[in-house]
Amino acid sequence: TLEGIAAIICRFAWPCELALRIARCESGPDYTAGDNGSGHIGTFQISWALHGWRFFEQGWGYTDAFIPERNIAVAFDLWADEGWRPWACAH
Repeated sequence: TLEGIAAIICRFAWPCELALRIARCESGPDYTAGDNGSGHIGTFQISWALHGWRFFEQGWGYTDAFIPERNIAVAFDLWADEGWRPWACAH
């Protein structure tokens, strides 16, 4: 559910409201976006070409990037390393 995905986003130690806004901007109204055709995948539209290795580090593969819980976990990892810089919606 939308509420469930929002709750998962807010479990992480980042600014919750901003993370929710960025996820909504990136994936649309339901937080469950797939591949937008440019290689950006999932709730946070993470670039597979640039950050697929982050999923592999967790023991996950390409299809895991479409699972909101895993996409959000990798987005948090990316945010912890780079802040909001990777997301155009944050600027």
